[in-house]
Amino acid sequence: MSDLEFARLLDTYLWKAAQAVAKIISPSRRQEFDDVLRKALAHAWDNRNLYDPAKGDFAGWLYVVVANLARDVTRHKKTRKAEELTTVKLPANVASPSKSRPDLEMLRDAISSLSKQEQKLIMEWYEEEEDREGLARRYGTTKEYLTSKTHKIRARLLEILIRNQC
Repeated sequence: MSDLEFARLLDTYLWKAAQAVAKIISPSRRQEFDDVLRKALAHAWDNRNLYDPAKGDFAGWLYVVVANLARDVTRHKKTRKAEELTTVKLPANVASPSKSRPDLEMLRDAISSLSKQEQKLIMEWYEEEEDREGLARRYGTTKEYLTSKTHKIRARLLEILIRNQC
């Protein structure tokens, strides 16, 4: 298949790519949705030699390629957010942690001082198994409320970490 034929197929099935991304990233998050769709189409183009018409139709192949890339992007984003929890930056006026007590251990101690409900929420917020909309549905609330709640929990964790350092 020539590059021109492949480009025409991409143009024809752009809606299929957008549909795949929309199942993973809400179109209401316009910037992220557009970025992922753009990366996914570039990824499909870069891997055009992997498409084999004998193995299936183009729309199905494109859907799988785009959906996998969108999932990878969201997983990476969630992993980075989880890493933020383990790399809390303490203010400069707070003594640096002792060498015998690594940051991760201090974070675990701080998390254990939260209520069980707060511990459960903050851990689920950073796990990759469920998107935030799904988590909000399971808690019977909105994503915005859970976002606000987790920000407050993170602020409390930072206060606990600072208090434990002083």
